Amino acid sequence: MNRDAGESPLSEQSPPAVSELAGNIVLAEMPAQLDNRLRWYFRPVLMVRGPDSWRERAEASEPLGANDADRAAAAMRTHTESRAASYLAQYDSNAAAR
Repeated sequence: MNRDAGESPLSEQSPPAVSELAGNIVLAEMPAQLDNRLRWYFRPVLMVRGPDSWRERAEASEPLGANDADRAAAAMRTHTESRAASYLAQYDSNAAAR
């Protein structure tokens, strides 16, 4: 999948890199363990959410660079909640179609 669809090497590296910068090694290792499962669950959402995901991550990068943990956490929380909501909406529409 390419960046237009919302996935790139940077996208794959972002969660562990953020966790490592925060000094949480255990959390930094979790994405690798969950990677395949997350890809399977969220692949249908990538086609819909790609541009929004890139915008949300860009919004999180500025407070990360400024060492503003509260703003960075809020931005990533928004990104995660939006992604989960999109997944649930996709799941509900697929279930209704059956």
